[in-house]
Order: sequence, then C-alpha cells, then structure tokens
Amino acid sequence: MHLADRHIRALALVLSSLFLQPCAAFAESCQLKRAASVPMRLDAGYQLLVPVKLNGDSDAELLVDTGAYASTLTSSESDKLGLSPESIGSYVYGAGGRAINQRVTIKMQLDHLVSGAEAFLVMPDALYGHSGSAGLFGADFLANYDLDLDFGGKKMNLFSQDHCEGHVVYWTQEFIQTPVEIDDGHHVLLPVTLNGRKLRAMLDTGAGVSLMTWANASRLFDLDKDSSDMVESGKVVTADGKQLSSYRHHFQTLEVAGITFHDPTIVIIENGERRDASVGSHINASQTDMPDIILGIRELSKLHLYIAYGEHMLYATPAGAGQ
Repeated sequence: MHLADRHIRALALVLSSLFLQPCAAFAESCQLKRAASVPMRLDAGYQLLVPVKLNGDSDAELLVDTGAYASTLTSSESDKLGLSPESIGSYVYGAGGRAINQRVTIKMQLDHLVSGAEAFLVMPDALYGHSGSAGLFGADFLANYDLDLDFGGKKMNLFSQDHCEGHVVYWTQEFIQTPVEIDDGHHVLLPVTLNGRKLRAMLDTGAGVSLMTWANASRLFDLDKDSSDMVESGKVVTADGKQLSSYRHHFQTLEVAGITFHDPTIVIIENGERRDASVGSHINASQTDMPDIILGIRELSKLHLYIAYGEHMLYATPAGAGQ
C-alpha cells in the first residue's frame, strides 16, 4: 500500500467517526421516551377509561378528559381511600356551572409511571355525571406529557416531551399534522371544517359525542329547534352532573386534521352557565374563550391521535393505520 493510500484511509476513518458520533447523538435525542402504556376501553356511553392504582394498591378506572381543566376524584372514592379533603380557598366551576371547592392529594400509578402528591379536586357523587369511573384525568396531568391515543390498538401511551419536533409518528409513514392552540387551561383548540365552514374546535375526550351550543348553531348555520332534520334527543349530562336538554342534527361533512367524516351527527345543547372569573376569588376553569364546536369521542375514536402538547401540534391517521 502506498503512503498516500494509508493517509487517505486514515483520514476517512477520522471523518467517519466525526460524522457518526453526532448522528448517533441526534438519533438518541429524537427517540420517543414512553412514560406509560395502558389499555384503554370505550364503554357504551363512549367514555374513554384507563386503569390506575391509587395510593399504592387500590385499583380504579379514570376517564381520560382532555377537555377538563383539572383532574377529579369522586367523593365516594375519596372516602374509600380514607382521604380527608381540604378546601382550596376558591371555587372551580364545571362545564354545567356547578361549583367545586375541595381537593385531595393522592399517589397514583399508571403502568410503570408512579407519581406522588397529585392534587385531585373532589367531585360529590351527586354531581358527577360519569358512572363507572372513580374520577377523571384532566389536562392539568395530561399536558405534562405527549398524549398518544391508539384507538385501533386500544392503547393509551404517555411520552416524554423531550424529543425532536416532528419525530413522533411511530406507527406509520403517512400521517397528517395540524398546528393546535393550547390555552391557559391546557385545552387543545384546532381548526375544523363543518359543511364547508371553517370553525374553531376543542378536542374533548371527555365528551362522548360532538357538541355545539344553540347560540353557535343559530349564529353559524341559522338552525333552530324547528329546522329540518332536528331531532330531540333527551339530556346531555356534563362531568359535573348538570343535565342540558339536547337535539341532534345531521351535517354533511366534518373535516378534522385533514380527515373527512361524512354525515356526522352533532348534538346541540342549551347554553351552559357562564361565570365571571374576575369576581372575588372564584376561578372560572371551564369558561375560557369558548370554541365553536366540541369534538367528542364518537368521531375521535375513528382516529389514531398524538397530541404533542410541547410542540402545539396534533398528529393524526385513521385508527388502525400501520397495523
């Protein structure tokens, strides 16, 4: 081997080591880090439930609710665990306008993720609108992670937000990404199109069906109770137990994150109570700048959703994609 050849090979080895090390470091920093993975199920009322352990050994199910400002525990579950609720010194209002002013601190285990000293608001059983669960995971907990809802595989995953932007869709090569707004209550707000009209929506896994208030139905689509294809459908029960009279209406198309639903049914409800957040020490947790429409589980369960809270980005495919 000529001297020049040896020099060229030595230089090549040095250069390759210089390039391989940063590439390996980049790949490691971009890799998703799963914090928890649990089975999730939908009950007959489109409630999205996951299993947890509370205070070490008490098995329970919590409802996954991206639309809730705070996590809650029912008063009966609090009593079962022997907890002593304390006043929070203010009021938090649920979607139906009911006031809550007590909380408890619990340890919780979700898969291998163990958290301590988690604050949960205490919801009196008489006011809790969801049966079969001990309470709900609110956005105050979920927004600390990336939330991956695999409806096709019936799995909920929580990932660390410590990853490279855009490197999150692990289940397929083809996907749609949509920028979202995360407001002060950690609600996920995104643009959608209903019957060709662009609207501002809130992604709410705590709502079994997609909802719109009468005020928005009238303002946006000139609908009232006498409109054609308007069917009375009983009561909708909010998470805080308020019963709101409702009608259902069939629309032609609903486009969410580039995916089109045909002939969607939207439930139209009476306008919930509003509270002035600036009055005294009252905290208005549910009445932020209200969206035009709330996207519920009936439509969302047809998708695989990855909510990258840190990126303010939603990634979506049809449920079952890549399987």
